Amino acid sequence: MRRHERDRDDLLRLLLAAGPNHTAGRSHRHRTQGKLVQFDWSRRWKRDVVPHLDHPLARASVEMGMTMLDPGWTWELGPHAIGRGDLNGQRVFKDKLSWYQPWGCCHWISFFACAIGVLNYPDLEWEFVSGPCHTVPVGTGKSERRVVMDILNFKSMTGEASVAFAQHSPPGLPVQVASGWAKIFDLYVKEYVPALREWANRNHPVDERLIRRSTGRIAG
Repeated sequence: MRRHERDRDDLLRLLLAAGPNHTAGRSHRHRTQGKLVQFDWSRRWKRDVVPHLDHPLARASVEMGMTMLDPGWTWELGPHAIGRGDLNGQRVFKDKLSWYQPWGCCHWISFFACAIGVLNYPDLEWEFVSGPCHTVPVGTGKSERRVVMDILNFKSMTGEASVAFAQHSPPGLPVQVASGWAKIFDLYVKEYVPALREWANRNHPVDERLIRRSTGRIAG
């Protein structure tokens, strides 16, 4: 078993042990002024996503989300396999964008989307905007939200619309439905984001020490 797979398993055990009964994460108050960029996954796939697909922490981010939802998931199935793309006519091509789009599973693919966001925008601060309907990673700079990484809805929603959808809570839906994600997202931002940012800023081949440091602190 590869080292990042062992680290991923240790992280998953901790996250799952945290359980679903945590209160929602701290409130983030940011102005949304000017144009909030919706990352164009299709247009930027080859240039700004493909070079990062084999990064150990990007792969671990995929594996974390997929196996949280389906412990039997494997890379041979592809991230798309846990979604409901077959119901909306999704055409899937191996290792292309569609391969990484599990429709209906925004919460679980958001870790991967955040990893790609940090690798492309390491100078921004990152958070997950999440609710019962949707989750998106959002990058903030100078106290203003700058970029949204909505891998599922980027073609049909503006950045503002993605954030609004993630903040929407349907009437009558218990708060507990979404509250368990706050702890998980906070852990990811605390441990994974700094390692991804440091690697991106250094702009050199993956330093295994950064991988071990970020995941080891959680496992310990």
